[in-house]
Amino acid sequence: MFFSKLHCTNGDKEIYVDSRTSDAGALALRFDCPIYTTEEIIEKAGLTLEIENIDGNAPGEEEKENAPADSFMEQLRKLSVSELKVLLDEAVQNEDYEKASKIRDELKKRS
Repeated sequence: MFFSKLHCTNGDKEIYVDSRTSDAGALALRFDCPIYTTEEIIEKAGLTLEIENIDGNAPGEEEKENAPADSFMEQLRKLSVSELKVLLDEAVQNEDYEKASKIRDELKKRS
């Protein structure tokens, strides 16, 4: 079982608030906050992380064809800002944070 804490600060005062991990993730995505974890949690969750260079490729890797991700990003580019916001809310509701982060990134590009 996982737990999370929200680290809140106004510059003068810091507080930590216990939170469900899904809520903490949703808030971090919505407010573009960093998410910190440990290697142990990554292993327990069964996640595989890929480190990317600025060009989006893994170190030593040539650009490769990634049709599903590319087509999803193409679809996002065709949507209006209001449509993207609706999709973002749905992704967060469904706890699909990978999808939510891509939608958030598209919204950031437009602002």
